[in-house]
Amino acid sequence: MNQGPNKGNQNQTHGKFIGPDGITYIFDDSSRIYKPDAASATKQNHNDEHNTQPSSLYRVEVRRDWWVFGITTLIAVATFVIVSIYTYYAQKQTYISESANYNFMKSNRDAARSVTLTLREMEAQVEETRKQAGSSDRASNAAVSTYENTVRPYIGVVSLASINHDNPRPALNFNAVFTNHGSIPAEDFECSWRVFLGGVEQHIDKIPDKPKSLPPSTPIVIAGQIGFDDAPSVINGDKSLIFYASYSYKWRDKTEKGCQAFQYYPRIKGGAFTSLGPLCPEK
Repeated sequence: MNQGPNKGNQNQTHGKFIGPDGITYIFDDSSRIYKPDAASATKQNHNDEHNTQPSSLYRVEVRRDWWVFGITTLIAVATFVIVSIYTYYAQKQTYISESANYNFMKSNRDAARSVTLTLREMEAQVEETRKQAGSSDRASNAAVSTYENTVRPYIGVVSLASINHDNPRPALNFNAVFTNHGSIPAEDFECSWRVFLGGVEQHIDKIPDKPKSLPPSTPIVIAGQIGFDDAPSVINGDKSLIFYASYSYKWRDKTEKGCQAFQYYPRIKGGAFTSLGPLCPEK
């Protein structure tokens, strides 16, 4: 299409012009373009019917209003610039937001790892403290046990025998010796014995009063004698002689009891008692 009238072969008036096809074009305010006049177009069609030459197609001449075109273009360019700037800052804001979210999530992960490490360190410290406490308790118990085993009384019993040959018929003397081998006194100390001759328990006279506290290295002796009638059969091994020495004492908040059995052994020269161990019969 032609963008404007050809001044060489067109007559133009204000608001309209005649195109090369002989049709008058009038400016339309609403559409802002030139449109063909209806009466002129009808006349031209009538002339074309009597013309032996084929008529040309109707053409619409478009004339631009350059002032409107400039404003429209300016608005489009401004809109494009504004949208571009908005898009740029929107993308930048999105990047900043994503970066902030990433840093926040990273901080949370770091904090979670830190808390986990802290909890593990605390558990390790608690376990180490428990172990140290256990070691301390064991060391304390060992110290207490060592103290208990060293700073305490220990009662031991031995027996001695002798044959009295002063008379034509000999007698057999014997005794039980209780001694505190510990480092502190034995409190409420008591001792006694039971004597069996030929398997028969013998009558024992009352033991004299004795101290209630037995200091370290201090002996207590219980003495006995087999008379002239029974001594020869014991010395010759025809009768057995066994006695059981018992004792009890206290120290601090503890009470200790013990018993030791002894038997006369005639085959040893001069006679002697051997220990049978802590074998005491029930009363």
